[in-house]
Amino acid sequence: MRNQCLFSFSEGCKAVRHLTLALAVATLVVAIGARSTAAAVIPKPEILWRVALGHPVYATLRFRHGTVYADITQVHGPNVFAIKYGKILWQFATHGAIQMPVTVGGSQVFVASDIGGTHFMRALNRHTGHLILSGSADHSLYALARHTGTVVWKQTTGYAFVAPPAIWHTTVGVSNRGETVHAYAVNTGKPLWSFFTNEPINMAALPYRNMVFVAAGPEDRGIYGLSSRTGKQQWHVQMADYADAWHGHAGTSQK
Repeated sequence: MRNQCLFSFSEGCKAVRHLTLALAVATLVVAIGARSTAAAVIPKPEILWRVALGHPVYATLRFRHGTVYADITQVHGPNVFAIKYGKILWQFATHGAIQMPVTVGGSQVFVASDIGGTHFMRALNRHTGHLILSGSADHSLYALARHTGTVVWKQTTGYAFVAPPAIWHTTVGVSNRGETVHAYAVNTGKPLWSFFTNEPINMAALPYRNMVFVAAGPEDRGIYGLSSRTGKQQWHVQMADYADAWHGHAGTSQK
């Protein structure tokens, strides 16, 4: 009967088509309802392990090769941790509040920290793995061993860090509140170059191919394109003062 009504417009065939459509809609509603019910049943996550660090963790955690890297707000005592399967592999004390997450890449661990007027950059050796970069508030950058947390090298910069270091090729660069970007050799900590802007730098340098890009503070409003090898300025763009532009248009309307 259904096949016979494909091209027929009789009253009986209309009833058959209406019944077929109603059954199809009902089947679809039941299928969607069943799928929604299944999706609503979400299994409760299982806690595999937990480690008490004693202080809040505000920075993003990093995960590499089965190990979690975390830093906490503690100033007096260990505040950088490597954790695997719920066990602390090593811990390190910068003696300054860490203000940024760790960054992974390379073969060492770097931590930038500030203690009063002392500003260091330190490198800690490790057995194998990748570089982990972190900034803290004792004005120091540390390079740490990924497995042991021992110090490899340390550099003094003289100003606080609020942005994480960046790595390109065999170089680690850190921007600071002293209007400067410093570049060091990853393995030795040897100073390679420094570049000065006109305002404190609050964001990490951005490496891309053979360039490094730096954005300076609100008064400078400059974006600098630097050679990643020498630190020499290739170009500079000053952004518009949007605050002045906004105030200049205040009270006006556009048609």
